[in-house]
Amino acid sequence: MSAPTRIVGKGRSLNKKAPDFTLPDQHGKPFHFYEALKSGPYLIVFYPGDFTAVCTAQLCDYRDHLEDFGRYNVQIVGISKNPQDSHRRFATQHGFSFPLLSDPNEDVAKAYGCRSLLMFGGVSRALAIVSTDQRIRYHYVESTVITRRTAQELLKVLEQLKTESALS
Repeated sequence: MSAPTRIVGKGRSLNKKAPDFTLPDQHGKPFHFYEALKSGPYLIVFYPGDFTAVCTAQLCDYRDHLEDFGRYNVQIVGISKNPQDSHRRFATQHGFSFPLLSDPNEDVAKAYGCRSLLMFGGVSRALAIVSTDQRIRYHYVESTVITRRTAQELLKVLEQLKTESALS
């Protein structure tokens, strides 16, 4: 049984090699994606913007379940077009220990198929789970900016991927 997926628009194909990238985190430190994957799989969270209601609820939900994600050795990284200073304030205010990366030209979002025509060129809320072999194992692009996948939904996906030995 394959992992549940829903791809809206030009989403990346499952099991294809994930695009590599380097972006600055909220502290200005470069985050090298393929290098980070050496320590375990990643959940990439593309979100429209810092301090917005749904984005805040989504990232706080994931923050509150970091230990659960850790049971699958999955780490989280958030990506939006917001600048580093905004990310730093957002992370500090909400206690996010995971990196928030600045993608000002939305190049990484484009590479992962997370651009939204409905948002007039903005980034759709989207998720990608990438295994240590640099393959996209789950990709979900929300059809609207007001909906989001919960941590509980993602933990079910991770359990299925673990069963299929698709995370390492």
